[in-house]
Amino acid sequence: MLVKYKDKKYIISIDYSIFAIREIQDLDNLHSVEVLKRILLKEIAYLRKKSVFASLGLDSKTPKINLSESLASYYKAFITKDKESMKMIQAGSYAYSFYCFLQSQNLLEDQESVNINIFGYSDRGISSLTLTNTEEHINILKTCYHIYTNAREEELPTAREKSLTKIKRQAAKSFTNGKEFFNELMETKNNNKPIHSLTHTEIVDNFLSPIDTIPTEISNNLKLDPKLDLRNAHKELIQRELESDKHYLFLTGNPGIGKTTAITEFLKQPKILDEGFLFFILVHEYKLT
Repeated sequence: MLVKYKDKKYIISIDYSIFAIREIQDLDNLHSVEVLKRILLKEIAYLRKKSVFASLGLDSKTPKINLSESLASYYKAFITKDKESMKMIQAGSYAYSFYCFLQSQNLLEDQESVNINIFGYSDRGISSLTLTNTEEHINILKTCYHIYTNAREEELPTAREKSLTKIKRQAAKSFTNGKEFFNELMETKNNNKPIHSLTHTEIVDNFLSPIDTIPTEISNNLKLDPKLDLRNAHKELIQRELESDKHYLFLTGNPGIGKTTAITEFLKQPKILDEGFLFFILVHEYKLT
């Protein structure tokens, strides 16, 4: 729909999907504690599958967002598994069609700025994107239109088979003896065993353990003691940044590399203790029984 507020025009496009029951007999007994527990655990399991980046929000005047038209081949295959993202693309398709209609009817003036908000909504989450009618952003909506209109013409089993073939080809390139590995993996679904087992072994070169000495090239580039192991080199770099005037420091790394330890050791220094500080650390854990 088109909304005008204080001489500013907005296009809002929402596509929603509710996980509804098919038949009345599919309704669970909501008075049963066990049924409620099962439903809750199912929803928690679904949310745990999501990456932390599923809740990522990005604000930028000039976002360099590029959607590939080749997503059309995957859109149909996964449309039932990632409702919010797929519905957002669908909403983007509607927004593009509506924007073109408004232009054809001369309802938008030349060079007029329009905000475009698209939402993919389900009872499990929301994916959204806010754009303007700049050429860069309209191209994003045009890509959504291409993905959605091309995906509609293909049946779900066909789309999934094509996607599986692409994944199989990529797996053959990504793993040692990848073709054989993927074929064995697909064969596991043909046996009737309750637990499937498959062993695949690879040798990874250039692997650096946290207790290994850092390479000379890295120590020279970062001006570190060449005798340091990876964990202590990581700690020194963190503490070096904490000593600087920078306001924010974002740390990423495998568990056990020493991120928290490096910070706590820095805070234990007498000069830091004299200044005082407030240190919060949040640890969360899911337990399913």
